[in-house]
Formats: sequence, structure tokens, C-alpha cells
Amino acid sequence: MWLTGFDAPTLSTLYLDKPMQGHTLMQTIARANRVTSWKINEVEKCNGEIVDYYNVFRNMKLALRDYAQGGDETEPPVKEKAELFRLLDDAIEQGLAFCHEKAISLREVLNDSNNVFKNIAKFNWFADTLLANDEWRKTFNVYENTISSLYEACKPEIMGCDNRDRVRQVAAFQYLRGVIDSLVEHKDIDAISRKIAELLDESVVVDDAKAFETRLNDAEYQIIQKGKTWDLSKINIDKLHEEFKQAAYKHIEIADLRAFLQHK
Repeated sequence: MWLTGFDAPTLSTLYLDKPMQGHTLMQTIARANRVTSWKINEVEKCNGEIVDYYNVFRNMKLALRDYAQGGDETEPPVKEKAELFRLLDDAIEQGLAFCHEKAISLREVLNDSNNVFKNIAKFNWFADTLLANDEWRKTFNVYENTISSLYEACKPEIMGCDNRDRVRQVAAFQYLRGVIDSLVEHKDIDAISRKIAELLDESVVVDDAKAFETRLNDAEYQIIQKGKTWDLSKINIDKLHEEFKQAAYKHIEIADLRAFLQHK
């Protein structure tokens, strides 16, 4: 049950030491690869790992032919670690090319191996550039997701001393993603408001509901102004325009303002 069917999304690694084939093998692979948004140490599960002591994967192609779409040419969902390293290098190169195309000099920062994170302000500039265009930001997120997923799949071998450059490159993408995500809130305010309204509907109890309804029908509603009032007609737009011109990270400020407005 634990191997193939029990719904425990925290399982990340399976060790195979006995023969397995057919639907049991397919269920086992799927069991380990279940993803979940539930976090452990602030990390979501995006893939699983299977350690094969019995060479069970010799049966994978046959199982795929019987239980998945495709013929004998179906590509197995497992890769040699050397192939995963090649895919990771390719994903990093594509990510760096995308950054270069958007005038984000991440490659130049990485070439300075001793000071990658010394000048944090550069990553603020990079984030500011990507925040100028939502499509750029989303595309960068796709590159970072791919790089991080391949990096996780390359563990533990990638943690060796020979792979310091790869680890540093992955860390740079992850750090830049973290800077961007810290500035952009992804919250469905409408959904939250609906949940609050539903909670209030379920929680408010009125004594003598009939008398309350009578008073409610006769009530006069007034809008009571509280707090500070802003007269938009008196704002000096020209002064604001000049101040905004001098802002170091315009798009970061816009993202902050957008998040503030969404929160309100």
C-alpha cells in the first residue's frame, strides 16, 4: 500500500531491491513522482527519485508499451545522470541567453567567480528589468523552474567539488527569482474577500432576529469619514513626475505599488 497506493505526498525517494514489472512498476514510478504544493523546509515537491538496486528499469520500456501511449520507441522517463547534467547545462545556457537578450548581464556576473553576490544591487537592476514586462518575468520563471528541477534531479552527484560552477549558476538564477518573487505578491484578493464574507455569514448570530429585521428596515444609512483625506486635485503631478524620473528602480517601485493596491 505504501509503495503504490497510499496518499502520502511527502514520499520523495523509493529504493527498489526486488523484481517489479507491469502495472506495479508503473504505479511505483507514479507514486514517487507525485507532486504537491505542500512544503517541507519551504520547498515544494516537484519530482521524485528512485534508487534501483535490482535493475528494475530494464522492464520500464515494456511497461510503457503496455500501460502508456506510444510504441516500442517510447522514451523511458529515466535518464542517466550524465544526460541530466547535459540537460542542466543546456537549460542554464538557454537561461543565460535569454537574460543577455534582455540586457541582463548575469553571465558577466557569474564570470567574476569571487564576487557573484558581492554587489547585490546588480540583482536589483536585473529584477527591475524583468518587472518592466510581465511576459519577460514569466518567461524567466519558466527558465528558472526548469533549471531548478534539473538541478534537484542531479543530486546528490552535483554536490561534488567538480560541479561548483554549475551550483553557482543555479544559485544565481534562484536568487534572482527570489528577488523578483519578494516584490510580486500572487494573491487572489477576490477569493479571500469571498471567504471572509462566507465566514461572517456563518458566524454572525442575532438575538431576536424579527425585531432586528424591523429595525434594519427602518434604519438610515450614513457614510462616516474616518482617517486622512487626500485631495487628488491638489497633488503636484509635475513634481511627482520629476521624482519618479530619479528613482533608481522604477519597475520595482511600480511592483511595490501594485502589491499595495492589490492588498488594499
